[in-house]
Amino acid sequence: MNKKVKYSIIHFLGSGDVGGKERALYNLFLAFKDQPDYQLAIATFNIDSHYVRRIRELGFQAIDLKTNSFFDLIPKPGLAKILTEYKIYHHHDSTPRLILLSLFCRKKNKLVQTRRGGLEYVDRQSFKKKLKIWIRSFLYNKYFLGFSGISRVSILSLEKDYRIVNKKKLLTRNYFDHKRINFNRQREAVNLELNLSNNDFVIGYFGHLVKLKRIDLLIRAFSKLKISEKKLLIIGRGPERDELARIIDKLNLKEKVILLEEKKEIFDYYQVLKCFVLPSNSREGWSNSAAEALFLGIPTIIMSDNFGSQDFIIDNFTGFIANNELDLTNTLQKVHDDFDYAKSIASNGSDFMVKNYSLSNSINDYIELYKEVLNE
Repeated sequence: MNKKVKYSIIHFLGSGDVGGKERALYNLFLAFKDQPDYQLAIATFNIDSHYVRRIRELGFQAIDLKTNSFFDLIPKPGLAKILTEYKIYHHHDSTPRLILLSLFCRKKNKLVQTRRGGLEYVDRQSFKKKLKIWIRSFLYNKYFLGFSGISRVSILSLEKDYRIVNKKKLLTRNYFDHKRINFNRQREAVNLELNLSNNDFVIGYFGHLVKLKRIDLLIRAFSKLKISEKKLLIIGRGPERDELARIIDKLNLKEKVILLEEKKEIFDYYQVLKCFVLPSNSREGWSNSAAEALFLGIPTIIMSDNFGSQDFIIDNFTGFIANNELDLTNTLQKVHDDFDYAKSIASNGSDFMVKNYSLSNSINDYIELYKEVLNE
Protein backbone atom coordinates (compact mmCIF):
# COMPACT_ATOMS: atom_id res chain seq x y z
CA MET A 1 0.00 0.00 0.00
CA ASN A 2 1.31 3.43 -0.97
CA LYS A 3 0.96 5.52 2.21
CA LYS A 4 1.04 8.78 0.22
CA VAL A 5 -2.26 8.24 -1.60
CA LYS A 6 -5.23 10.17 -0.27
CA TYR A 7 -7.93 7.61 -1.06
CA SER A 8 -7.58 3.83 -1.07
CA ILE A 9 -10.48 1.75 -2.39
CA ILE A 10 -10.80 -1.99 -2.78
CA HIS A 11 -13.52 -3.15 -5.16
CA PHE A 12 -15.35 -6.40 -4.43
CA LEU A 13 -16.58 -8.51 -7.36
CA GLY A 14 -17.82 -12.09 -7.45
CA SER A 15 -16.39 -13.72 -10.55
CA GLY A 16 -15.06 -11.25 -13.12
CA ASP A 17 -16.28 -13.35 -16.06
CA VAL A 18 -17.45 -11.78 -19.31
CA GLY A 19 -20.50 -9.60 -18.64
CA GLY A 20 -21.77 -6.03 -18.50
CA LYS A 21 -21.08 -5.51 -14.79
CA GLU A 22 -17.56 -6.87 -15.12
CA ARG A 23 -16.82 -4.77 -18.21
CA ALA A 24 -18.10 -1.64 -16.46
CA LEU A 25 -15.83 -2.28 -13.47
CA TYR A 26 -12.86 -2.75 -15.80
CA ASN A 27 -13.67 0.65 -17.34
CA LEU A 28 -13.80 2.15 -13.83
CA PHE A 29 -10.26 0.94 -13.14
CA LEU A 30 -9.24 2.27 -16.54
CA ALA A 31 -10.73 5.66 -15.65
CA PHE A 32 -8.77 5.87 -12.37
CA LYS A 33 -5.50 4.56 -13.78
CA ASP A 34 -3.91 8.01 -13.94
CA GLN A 35 -5.44 9.45 -10.76
CA PRO A 36 -2.47 9.80 -8.34
CA ASP A 37 -4.61 10.45 -5.25
CA TYR A 38 -6.42 7.13 -5.62
CA GLN A 39 -5.12 3.62 -5.08
CA LEU A 40 -7.44 0.86 -6.27
CA ALA A 41 -7.42 -2.91 -5.95
CA ILE A 42 -9.90 -5.69 -6.66
CA ALA A 43 -10.95 -8.54 -4.37
CA THR A 44 -12.62 -11.49 -6.05
CA PHE A 45 -13.33 -15.20 -5.85
CA ASN A 46 -11.58 -15.79 -9.18
CA ILE A 47 -8.44 -13.80 -9.98
CA ASP A 48 -7.96 -15.70 -13.25
CA SER A 49 -11.28 -14.63 -14.78
CA HIS A 50 -11.34 -12.54 -17.96
CA TYR A 51 -11.86 -9.02 -16.64
CA VAL A 52 -9.84 -9.54 -13.45
CA ARG A 53 -6.89 -10.52 -15.65
CA ARG A 54 -7.40 -7.35 -17.67
CA ILE A 55 -7.51 -5.25 -14.50
CA ARG A 56 -4.25 -6.86 -13.37
CA GLU A 57 -2.74 -6.04 -16.77
CA LEU A 58 -3.47 -2.37 -16.04
CA GLY A 59 -1.14 -2.68 -13.03
CA PHE A 60 -3.70 -3.03 -10.23
CA GLN A 61 -3.50 -5.58 -7.43
CA ALA A 62 -5.99 -8.47 -7.41
CA ILE A 63 -6.68 -10.21 -4.10
CA ASP A 64 -7.93 -13.79 -4.13
CA LEU A 65 -10.63 -14.25 -1.50
CA LYS A 66 -10.10 -18.02 -1.63
CA THR A 67 -13.57 -19.23 -0.71
CA ASN A 68 -15.24 -22.26 -2.24
CA SER A 69 -18.75 -22.18 -0.82
CA PHE A 70 -21.26 -19.99 1.02
CA PHE A 71 -20.19 -21.52 4.33
CA ASP A 72 -16.48 -20.88 3.77
CA LEU A 73 -16.50 -17.42 5.34
CA ILE A 74 -13.56 -17.63 7.72
CA PRO A 75 -10.88 -15.29 6.33
CA LYS A 76 -7.64 -16.98 5.33
CA PRO A 77 -4.52 -16.01 7.30
CA GLY A 78 -3.33 -12.55 6.33
CA LEU A 79 -6.42 -11.65 4.27
CA ALA A 80 -7.93 -9.27 6.82
CA LYS A 81 -4.61 -7.44 7.18
CA ILE A 82 -4.45 -6.83 3.42
CA LEU A 83 -8.06 -5.71 3.06
CA THR A 84 -8.17 -3.40 6.07
CA GLU A 85 -5.36 -1.28 4.61
CA TYR A 86 -7.98 0.19 2.26
CA LYS A 87 -10.25 2.95 3.56
CA ILE A 88 -13.26 2.03 1.43
CA TYR A 89 -14.77 -1.35 0.60
CA HIS A 90 -16.67 -0.77 -2.64
CA HIS A 91 -19.10 -3.57 -3.55
CA HIS A 92 -20.33 -4.09 -7.11
CA ASP A 93 -21.76 -7.54 -6.48
CA SER A 94 -24.76 -8.25 -4.26
CA THR A 95 -23.72 -11.81 -3.37
CA PRO A 96 -24.41 -12.17 0.39
CA ARG A 97 -21.30 -14.27 1.09
CA LEU A 98 -19.11 -11.64 -0.57
CA ILE A 99 -20.62 -8.95 1.67
CA LEU A 100 -20.32 -11.14 4.77
CA LEU A 101 -16.69 -11.97 4.05
CA SER A 102 -15.85 -8.28 3.74
CA LEU A 103 -17.59 -7.62 7.06
CA PHE A 104 -15.50 -10.31 8.77
CA CYS A 105 -12.38 -8.51 7.45
CA ARG A 106 -13.50 -5.04 8.52
CA LYS A 107 -12.28 -2.60 11.15
CA LYS A 108 -12.99 1.08 10.46
CA ASN A 109 -13.40 0.55 6.74
CA LYS A 110 -16.32 2.31 5.04
CA LEU A 111 -18.68 0.15 2.97
CA VAL A 112 -20.14 1.35 -0.34
CA GLN A 113 -22.57 -0.40 -2.69
CA THR A 114 -23.09 0.42 -6.37
CA ARG A 115 -26.33 -1.01 -7.71
CA ARG A 116 -26.09 -2.02 -11.38
CA GLY A 117 -29.37 -3.82 -11.97
CA GLY A 118 -32.92 -2.64 -12.50
CA LEU A 119 -36.07 -3.23 -10.46
CA GLU A 120 -36.46 -6.61 -8.73
CA TYR A 121 -40.21 -6.44 -7.95
CA VAL A 122 -39.70 -8.39 -4.73
CA ASP A 123 -43.34 -9.46 -4.34
CA ARG A 124 -43.16 -11.36 -7.66
CA GLN A 125 -40.07 -13.38 -6.72
CA SER A 126 -39.76 -16.91 -5.36
CA PHE A 127 -39.19 -17.35 -1.63
CA LYS A 128 -35.51 -18.16 -2.23
CA LYS A 129 -35.02 -14.97 -4.24
CA LYS A 130 -36.96 -12.92 -1.69
CA LEU A 131 -34.76 -14.28 1.10
CA LYS A 132 -31.60 -13.18 -0.72
CA ILE A 133 -33.04 -9.69 -1.24
CA TRP A 134 -34.06 -9.44 2.43
CA ILE A 135 -30.57 -10.46 3.56
CA ARG A 136 -28.98 -7.86 1.29
CA SER A 137 -31.41 -5.21 2.47
CA PHE A 138 -30.56 -5.93 6.11
CA LEU A 139 -26.80 -5.83 5.46
CA TYR A 140 -27.04 -2.66 3.35
CA ASN A 141 -29.06 -0.75 5.94
CA LYS A 142 -26.99 -1.88 8.92
CA TYR A 143 -23.42 -1.71 7.62
CA PHE A 144 -23.18 0.39 4.44
CA LEU A 145 -22.59 4.15 4.46
CA GLY A 146 -22.62 4.99 0.76
CA PHE A 147 -24.86 4.00 -2.14
CA SER A 148 -24.93 4.72 -5.84
CA GLY A 149 -26.63 3.49 -8.98
CA ILE A 150 -25.42 3.46 -12.57
CA SER A 151 -28.84 4.61 -13.77
CA ARG A 152 -31.92 6.28 -12.36
CA VAL A 153 -33.72 2.94 -12.13
CA SER A 154 -30.77 1.42 -10.22
CA ILE A 155 -31.21 4.14 -7.61
CA LEU A 156 -34.96 3.49 -7.57
CA SER A 157 -34.24 -0.21 -6.97
CA LEU A 158 -32.16 0.66 -3.91
CA GLU A 159 -35.17 2.54 -2.55
CA LYS A 160 -37.99 0.20 -3.55
CA ASP A 161 -36.37 -3.25 -3.44
CA TYR A 162 -33.76 -2.76 -0.72
CA ARG A 163 -35.48 -0.13 1.45
CA ILE A 164 -32.55 2.30 1.39
CA VAL A 165 -34.65 5.33 2.28
CA ASN A 166 -32.82 7.64 4.68
CA LYS A 167 -29.37 7.43 3.12
CA LYS A 168 -28.10 9.48 0.21
CA LYS A 169 -27.87 7.72 -3.15
CA LEU A 170 -25.77 9.16 -5.97
CA LEU A 171 -25.73 8.56 -9.70
CA THR A 172 -22.37 7.11 -10.78
CA ARG A 173 -22.34 6.96 -14.55
CA ASN A 174 -20.43 4.29 -16.41
CA TYR A 175 -17.33 5.38 -18.27
CA PHE A 176 -17.95 4.54 -21.89
CA ASP A 177 -14.49 4.06 -23.38
CA HIS A 178 -15.32 4.57 -27.05
CA LYS A 179 -11.62 4.63 -27.96
CA ARG A 180 -11.31 0.91 -27.25
CA ILE A 181 -13.89 0.08 -29.93
CA ASN A 182 -11.97 -1.12 -32.94
CA PHE A 183 -12.47 -3.65 -35.68
CA ASN A 184 -10.07 -6.53 -36.25
CA ARG A 185 -11.69 -7.57 -39.53
CA GLN A 186 -13.33 -5.82 -42.42
CA ARG A 187 -17.09 -5.92 -42.76
CA GLU A 188 -16.75 -8.05 -45.91
CA ALA A 189 -14.96 -10.75 -43.92
CA VAL A 190 -17.77 -10.87 -41.36
CA ASN A 191 -20.36 -11.00 -44.15
CA LEU A 192 -18.50 -13.93 -45.65
CA GLU A 193 -18.37 -15.78 -42.32
CA LEU A 194 -22.11 -15.32 -41.77
CA ASN A 195 -23.11 -15.80 -45.41
CA LEU A 196 -24.62 -12.31 -45.56
CA SER A 197 -24.93 -9.87 -48.43
CA ASN A 198 -24.75 -6.07 -48.24
CA ASN A 199 -28.46 -5.99 -49.10
CA ASP A 200 -29.48 -7.94 -46.01
CA PHE A 201 -31.29 -5.94 -43.33
CA VAL A 202 -29.50 -7.39 -40.31
CA ILE A 203 -30.98 -6.89 -36.84
CA GLY A 204 -28.78 -7.79 -33.89
CA TYR A 205 -28.81 -8.71 -30.22
CA PHE A 206 -25.52 -9.34 -28.38
CA GLY A 207 -25.55 -10.39 -24.73
CA HIS A 208 -26.57 -13.02 -22.20
CA LEU A 209 -29.26 -15.50 -23.19
CA VAL A 210 -31.36 -15.25 -20.04
CA LYS A 211 -35.06 -14.70 -19.39
CA LEU A 212 -34.84 -11.03 -18.42
CA LYS A 213 -33.45 -10.26 -21.90
CA ARG A 214 -36.68 -11.55 -23.55
CA ILE A 215 -34.98 -12.61 -26.76
CA ASP A 216 -38.01 -14.76 -27.55
CA LEU A 217 -40.02 -11.53 -27.88
CA LEU A 218 -37.49 -10.22 -30.39
CA ILE A 219 -37.62 -13.44 -32.43
CA ARG A 220 -41.42 -13.34 -32.63
CA ALA A 221 -41.43 -9.64 -33.56
CA PHE A 222 -38.80 -10.34 -36.23
CA SER A 223 -40.87 -13.19 -37.70
CA LYS A 224 -43.70 -10.75 -38.55
CA LEU A 225 -41.55 -8.25 -40.46
CA LYS A 226 -42.48 -7.66 -44.09
CA ILE A 227 -38.86 -7.46 -45.24
CA SER A 228 -37.72 -9.99 -47.81
CA GLU A 229 -33.97 -9.82 -47.12
CA LYS A 230 -34.07 -9.80 -43.33
CA LYS A 231 -31.67 -11.50 -40.93
CA LEU A 232 -31.51 -11.70 -37.14
CA LEU A 233 -28.06 -12.11 -35.58
CA ILE A 234 -28.03 -13.30 -31.95
CA ILE A 235 -24.66 -13.68 -30.21
CA GLY A 236 -24.32 -14.84 -26.62
CA ARG A 237 -24.45 -17.66 -24.14
CA GLY A 238 -26.84 -18.62 -21.38
CA PRO A 239 -29.50 -21.05 -20.15
CA GLU A 240 -32.15 -19.91 -22.66
CA ARG A 241 -30.16 -21.00 -25.71
CA ASP A 242 -31.95 -24.32 -26.28
CA GLU A 243 -35.38 -22.73 -25.83
CA LEU A 244 -34.52 -19.99 -28.33
CA ALA A 245 -33.37 -22.62 -30.84
CA ARG A 246 -36.71 -24.39 -30.36
CA ILE A 247 -38.65 -21.16 -31.04
CA ILE A 248 -36.56 -20.46 -34.15
CA ASP A 249 -37.32 -23.95 -35.44
CA LYS A 250 -41.04 -23.69 -34.62
CA LEU A 251 -41.34 -20.40 -36.53
CA ASN A 252 -39.42 -21.81 -39.51
CA LEU A 253 -36.71 -19.17 -39.16
CA LYS A 254 -33.59 -21.33 -39.42
CA GLU A 255 -32.64 -19.63 -42.69
CA LYS A 256 -33.24 -16.17 -41.26
CA VAL A 257 -31.85 -16.32 -37.70
CA ILE A 258 -28.15 -16.76 -36.96
CA LEU A 259 -27.53 -17.97 -33.39
CA LEU A 260 -23.86 -17.83 -32.42
CA GLU A 261 -21.85 -18.53 -29.30
CA GLU A 262 -20.20 -15.66 -27.43
CA LYS A 263 -17.46 -13.93 -29.45
CA LYS A 264 -14.31 -12.31 -28.06
CA GLU A 265 -14.00 -9.89 -31.00
CA ILE A 266 -17.63 -8.80 -30.66
CA PHE A 267 -17.11 -5.34 -32.17
CA ASP A 268 -16.43 -6.89 -35.59
CA TYR A 269 -20.04 -8.09 -35.71
CA TYR A 270 -21.57 -4.66 -35.11
CA GLN A 271 -20.36 -3.72 -38.60
CA VAL A 272 -23.01 -5.83 -40.34
CA LEU A 273 -25.95 -4.50 -38.30
CA LYS A 274 -28.61 -2.17 -39.63
CA CYS A 275 -30.41 -2.11 -36.27
CA PHE A 276 -29.73 -3.25 -32.71
CA VAL A 277 -32.51 -4.38 -30.35
CA LEU A 278 -32.34 -4.79 -26.58
CA PRO A 279 -35.67 -6.43 -25.62
CA SER A 280 -34.86 -6.62 -21.87
CA ASN A 281 -37.42 -6.03 -19.14
CA SER A 282 -37.30 -3.72 -16.10
CA ARG A 283 -34.54 -5.74 -14.40
CA GLU A 284 -32.01 -4.39 -16.92
CA GLY A 285 -29.86 -1.71 -15.29
CA TRP A 286 -27.67 -0.22 -18.03
CA SER A 287 -26.78 -2.05 -21.22
CA ASN A 288 -23.21 -1.97 -22.51
CA SER A 289 -24.17 -3.59 -25.81
CA ALA A 290 -26.93 -1.05 -26.51
CA ALA A 291 -24.54 1.78 -25.58
CA GLU A 292 -21.91 0.38 -27.94
CA ALA A 293 -24.39 0.07 -30.80
CA LEU A 294 -25.58 3.61 -30.21
CA PHE A 295 -22.05 5.01 -30.19
CA LEU A 296 -21.36 3.23 -33.48
CA GLY A 297 -24.32 5.01 -35.06
CA ILE A 298 -26.54 1.93 -35.27
CA PRO A 299 -30.28 2.62 -34.82
CA THR A 300 -31.13 1.11 -31.44
CA ILE A 301 -34.47 -0.02 -30.02
CA ILE A 302 -35.35 -0.84 -26.41
CA MET A 303 -38.63 -1.71 -24.69
CA SER A 304 -40.66 0.79 -22.68
CA ASP A 305 -40.32 -1.16 -19.42
CA ASN A 306 -36.51 -1.15 -19.69
CA PHE A 307 -36.13 1.97 -17.56
CA GLY A 308 -32.38 1.67 -17.03
CA SER A 309 -31.46 2.13 -20.67
CA GLN A 310 -33.81 5.09 -20.98
CA ASP A 311 -31.03 7.16 -19.40
CA PHE A 312 -29.48 7.22 -22.88
CA ILE A 313 -32.22 5.96 -25.23
CA ILE A 314 -34.64 8.86 -25.70
CA ASP A 315 -37.45 7.98 -28.07
CA ASN A 316 -37.04 9.53 -31.52
CA PHE A 317 -34.10 11.61 -30.32
CA THR A 318 -31.25 9.18 -29.59
CA GLY A 319 -33.03 5.88 -30.30
CA PHE A 320 -36.41 4.20 -30.35
CA ILE A 321 -38.69 2.73 -27.66
CA ALA A 322 -41.29 0.03 -28.34
CA ASN A 323 -44.19 -0.78 -26.03
CA ASN A 324 -44.84 -4.44 -26.84
CA GLU A 325 -44.18 -7.19 -29.38
CA LEU A 326 -46.41 -5.71 -32.09
CA ASP A 327 -44.98 -2.24 -31.54
CA LEU A 328 -41.46 -3.69 -31.80
CA THR A 329 -42.35 -5.20 -35.19
CA ASN A 330 -43.75 -1.86 -36.33
CA THR A 331 -40.72 0.07 -35.06
CA LEU A 332 -38.33 -2.30 -36.83
CA GLN A 333 -40.36 -1.89 -40.01
CA LYS A 334 -40.15 1.91 -39.71
CA VAL A 335 -36.37 1.76 -39.23
CA HIS A 336 -36.13 -0.29 -42.42
CA ASP A 337 -38.57 1.83 -44.44
CA ASP A 338 -37.04 5.20 -43.46
CA PHE A 339 -33.46 4.24 -42.81
CA ASP A 340 -32.08 7.75 -43.39
CA TYR A 341 -34.23 9.09 -40.55
CA ALA A 342 -33.23 6.18 -38.30
CA LYS A 343 -29.55 6.86 -39.00
CA SER A 344 -29.97 10.55 -38.13
CA ILE A 345 -31.48 9.56 -34.78
CA ALA A 346 -28.61 7.14 -34.19
CA SER A 347 -26.14 9.94 -34.95
CA ASN A 348 -27.73 11.99 -32.15
CA GLY A 349 -27.33 8.96 -29.90
CA SER A 350 -23.65 8.63 -30.70
CA ASP A 351 -23.03 12.27 -29.79
CA PHE A 352 -25.07 11.82 -26.59
CA MET A 353 -22.93 8.87 -25.46
CA VAL A 354 -19.65 10.73 -25.98
CA LYS A 355 -20.90 13.82 -24.13
CA ASN A 356 -22.63 12.20 -21.14
CA TYR A 357 -20.58 9.06 -20.46
CA SER A 358 -17.13 10.56 -20.67
CA LEU A 359 -14.06 9.75 -18.60
CA SER A 360 -14.27 13.02 -16.66
CA ASN A 361 -17.98 12.58 -15.84
CA SER A 362 -17.45 9.08 -14.48
CA ILE A 363 -14.42 10.06 -12.40
CA ASN A 364 -16.24 13.06 -10.93
CA ASP A 365 -19.28 10.93 -10.04
CA TYR A 366 -17.20 8.38 -8.13
CA ILE A 367 -15.05 11.02 -6.44
CA GLU A 368 -18.24 12.65 -5.15
CA LEU A 369 -19.39 9.26 -3.82
CA TYR A 370 -16.11 8.60 -1.98
CA LYS A 371 -15.98 12.09 -0.50
CA GLU A 372 -19.58 11.70 0.66
CA VAL A 373 -18.70 8.45 2.47
CA LEU A 374 -15.59 9.98 4.07
CA ASN A 375 -17.50 13.16 5.04
CA GLU A 376 -15.22 15.42 3.02
